[in-house]
Amino acid sequence: MKRDFILNILFLLIANLLIKPFFIFGIDRSIQNEVGPDAYGTYFALFNFTLLFQIIIDFGIQNYNNRNIAQHHHLLPKYFSHILLLKAELSLVYGVVIGIVGYWVGYGSLFFPMLALMVVNQVLLSFILYLRSNISGLQLFFTDSILSVLDRVLLIIICGVLLRVNPLQHKFEIEWFVYAQTAAYALTAITAFILVLRRVGKVRLRWHKPFQWLLLRDSFPFALTVFLMSVYTRIDGVMIERLLPNGAQEAGIYASAYRLLDAANIIGYLFAGLLLPMFARQLKNGTNVAELARFGFQAIWVVSVTAAAGAFCFRYEIMTLLYHGANAYSGDLLGWLMLSFPAVSTMYIYGSLLTANGNMRAMNILFACSVIVNILLNMLWIPQYFALGAAYATLCTQIIVAVTQIGIAKNLFDWRVSLVLPIKSLFFLVLTFIIFYTIKSTFPNGNWVFLLVGGALFTTFIAFLLRLIDIIALWNLVKNKK
Repeated sequence: MKRDFILNILFLLIANLLIKPFFIFGIDRSIQNEVGPDAYGTYFALFNFTLLFQIIIDFGIQNYNNRNIAQHHHLLPKYFSHILLLKAELSLVYGVVIGIVGYWVGYGSLFFPMLALMVVNQVLLSFILYLRSNISGLQLFFTDSILSVLDRVLLIIICGVLLRVNPLQHKFEIEWFVYAQTAAYALTAITAFILVLRRVGKVRLRWHKPFQWLLLRDSFPFALTVFLMSVYTRIDGVMIERLLPNGAQEAGIYASAYRLLDAANIIGYLFAGLLLPMFARQLKNGTNVAELARFGFQAIWVVSVTAAAGAFCFRYEIMTLLYHGANAYSGDLLGWLMLSFPAVSTMYIYGSLLTANGNMRAMNILFACSVIVNILLNMLWIPQYFALGAAYATLCTQIIVAVTQIGIAKNLFDWRVSLVLPIKSLFFLVLTFIIFYTIKSTFPNGNWVFLLVGGALFTTFIAFLLRLIDIIALWNLVKNKK
């Protein structure tokens, strides 16, 4: 199973690290530079607002279905038609709720056209994720990897033409970005549907109330998890825009820094997408999951700590390179947000394990407490420190979640207490920051890109020495000797 994990995560990383960062920095960043922080800040706030209510449209079906299909492949034809119809019904409810709540919080007629189209986009994206959950649940990781980047490839093509060729002979508008997303998501959803249909066979949409209620009951804990996670990870953009007098501008600056955290989180999201069905399969077969969890944690810890330290030390240089009008303030936003990356990455590993094991009650209690902490910290710090206060709140919340999840997993699976891995991990964390700061202070006039790459290579070498990355084990796994 570890060998499958390595081979598939390598392919996923190659595919996604080629496509998604190019989209984030080549397209998304260019759009913000083109339309300005105010227009993009409004888009960012509305986008985060639509994410807050994903519980309605998804209702935990994606994670529930991924875990279920991974353990029981034969259930796919039975579940598929019922879930498609259920998601269509939930989509209508989602649209109505967004409209009512949006009007209540102050998103009037000026915002509604864009907000309505974003609702459509979230519906399409939800269907894509559900269809992909069937594919990854069947352990078809290569196909899922292709689908994971298809929408971004289409967006790169569409937005690239609008930005570079400019066939409309007009200054790029933020609404064009939303239209492009609609087209890309629709084409990806159709492709994913055809691929799943080949496995399912004939689809017969029938409304079966008892079965749908059963699905809603079983998936509700997963739905609550998605909702609570969405709140404590996405409400910051909405609160910045609503709490501050220049909220749109501050949200735009925050979005420019948050974009890099989103880009880094691609790695954690890919790990989780692979680990969830693998954990589910191992748990069903009675296999000890400790080794796979440890292996996944060590791999992502090295990557996330190196990225966080490098981004923090060279935060001003990175923001100046990427954005027009970047300054020390936006650089500090990037630095503090990226400090939360190791905690977020850890959460992806242990959150996937707890989800695969069905420990949703413990997860939801933790996330509910995290929502309260995050909102209170945002209310306290945003008026005082502006967008930087939201970055502080994000860091505190993610550390709390990551540490607590590790404790829950340890107690549930009765893992033997060993201080070796925590000590090595913390030592690597401290040493990595020292290395980057030393490199930067020693060569203050050097090319910062070379210094960043050099620091990353050196810390990777340290990871090998500490055996956080075990090259011999990697080689044996790939050669299938273990």
